[in-house]
Amino acid sequence: MDVQWGIPPQPEHFDHHIDLFYQWLATRNSLWLERGVFGSLVLRGGDLLELACGDGFNARNFYSLRSRRIVACDFDPTAIATAKKKNAAPNVEYVLADIRTSMPNGKFDNIVWDAAIEHFTPNEIEQLLANIVSRLTTDGILSGYTIVERPNGKSL
Repeated sequence: MDVQWGIPPQPEHFDHHIDLFYQWLATRNSLWLERGVFGSLVLRGGDLLELACGDGFNARNFYSLRSRRIVACDFDPTAIATAKKKNAAPNVEYVLADIRTSMPNGKFDNIVWDAAIEHFTPNEIEQLLANIVSRLTTDGILSGYTIVERPNGKSL
């Protein structure tokens, strides 16, 4: 953890294998697993688009088990390389894409935007939500979560 997050510059994504082999045992904090579990509860078994997928941990370990096909994208080439190396699955395609300018096309039964909305400006979020709506099937579901900070800068 100190190598990835203690030495500048800090990466845009988090390698969840650190959670598996260090943080889970050290802290017993289940939030990182709960996100994947709760996100998978709304899956319909069809096609899924994951925005800002990071290292691909959730795509492989949660969403691929309950989806026909997944397109998982991130703008960070290091995150996509990690995803392809550590979290490959037969029904998951990892795509290098900045969702502000090149969100993957297609119609999706589920779109997951998890732990990333806080990285965008209000104007970008408004534009992204319009793009998301245009990519959802008629009864498609958008799910995800975001970090909320207190006025002192600490996460809730």
